[in-house]
Parts: sequence; C-alpha cells; structure tokens
Amino acid sequence: MRLKRIAGSALALVALAAAAFLYNAHPVRGSDHQDSPTVVSRPRADITDVYVFPSPTDATKVVFIMNVDPLLTPAVAPNEILDPAVMYQFKIVHGAVGTTAPEDQVIQLSAGGTTPATQSITLYGPAAPNSTGTTSTFVASSGSFAFNQTAGTTLANGVKAFVGPRADPFFFDLFQFFKVLPDRLYSNPRTGDTLGSAQPTFNGFNAGDTSGGAAGGGGGGYACSTAASQNALTQFAPPGFNVLSIVLEVPKTLLTTGFSSQIIHVWATTSTATGT
Repeated sequence: MRLKRIAGSALALVALAAAAFLYNAHPVRGSDHQDSPTVVSRPRADITDVYVFPSPTDATKVVFIMNVDPLLTPAVAPNEILDPAVMYQFKIVHGAVGTTAPEDQVIQLSAGGTTPATQSITLYGPAAPNSTGTTSTFVASSGSFAFNQTAGTTLANGVKAFVGPRADPFFFDLFQFFKVLPDRLYSNPRTGDTLGSAQPTFNGFNAGDTSGGAAGGGGGGYACSTAASQNALTQFAPPGFNVLSIVLEVPKTLLTTGFSSQIIHVWATTSTATGT
C-alpha cells in the first residue's frame, strides 16, 4: 500500500497520570490541502493536519487527531464519510529526538458503510506493526464505533474515539500569499514555468535585509503588510470549510508500557490496497 506521510511530532510521555507532557523542540510540517493530483482525485484520503497533545479533560490520556477530506462546504459536510477502501493510520516510534527508526507502534482505522447513518469505524491497536515502511496490514482490532457520535465512544482498551465532520481549524491568508508569490496563482498567465507578466516572485531574503523597508547588505528591505489578515477557509465558504476529523483519546499506558523510551514521534498516513 502506498502511504502519504503528512506530519511529524515528538513529545515525551510519562505513565503517571498527574505528570505533565514535556515537549521537545522539533520541526513539523504545516497544513496542506489538495497538495497532489492523487489526493485531489481521492479527497477522503487527503490528510490536511495532524495533532498530538495532552487531553484537556483527562490527564491520563493523549489526544491524536487526523483531519482529512478538505474544503467541505457546510452543505456537503453532513453527507461525507470516510473512504471504506482507505487505511487511516497513526505511526509511532519511540526514541530520542532525531531518531530515524521506523515505526514501532501503530493505530489504524477502517470504515464500513456508505452513508453517515450506516458507517461504522473499526479501530486497530495501538499495537506493534505487522510490517514497516511503505506497506501496512491491519493489526488486531480493538473494537468498533458509529460514525459521527458527538459524545465519542470508549472502547474496551480505554481509547475514546470520534470520527465525523468538524470545522477546519487551519487559518491561511491565501490572498496575501498570492501577492507575495504570484507565480503560485494558477490563473496568472505564464509561459512554461515563468509568469507571463512582470509581477515579482519572492524567492527569499537577501543577506542583511531587514523588514520595514530598511535596506541591508543584501540590497533592499521588505515592508511587512499592515492589512488585516483574511482566512481563505472562511472567506470562500462562509461560515467556513469543514473536514472529517479522526479524534482519539489514548491512555498513556498504551503508549509507554513495554518501551524503553517515553519520547514518541508521530506521523499519519493514508493508504489503499492499489496504491492510489
């Protein structure tokens, strides 16, 4: 199965319920929507964001969130479901910050049913993966729950699960972005890979340049915009676009027992049997 890796995160877990999370400095990838022709043609497999954070209501649990299926209008969102042909997966590896080891634990989900009223979600894991890398198979099931149950469903292993439509949390001023990078706007005329007009393209700051218009050693300054930002995800479809959210509250003990390190690194993938 071909996998899409969307985001990485590292954090330290401790098994004691009252202990706090210890976050480590690390790079993470930002949100993305419709970032390739493959996911544009299969939007329910398109991951927009991944989040991992301590549960605000239960100190013994960690929240995992994977958002998929971007740009759903308020009219469309209530009718959307997960793709029954897709494996939705959180991959986890335990170890020091900077590790390049493959996943040593996975949490997987699959969907059955073709309507919001009939769809059932099955959770697999957390468990050791059957294989690592670019192929995956389902581990042992931990139970099933109904789609779009607002209160969530607590499974036998203590994981509380929800899958359903929610507001897209991402904020992106696309309008200002296209002013800074006009070559990214598909509607601008172009010849080959260059713009067909004299519009500038931002390719980074010169050495010594500063914001606010002051020229540095690199040959010129850049003034920051003072205009109010506009969130494209609400401007195009008021009151805003939606996504399908996979939300899991996972007991810390399921993530720490049997592992020598309490630091976990998390990323998410979607995959199909055919690699499409």
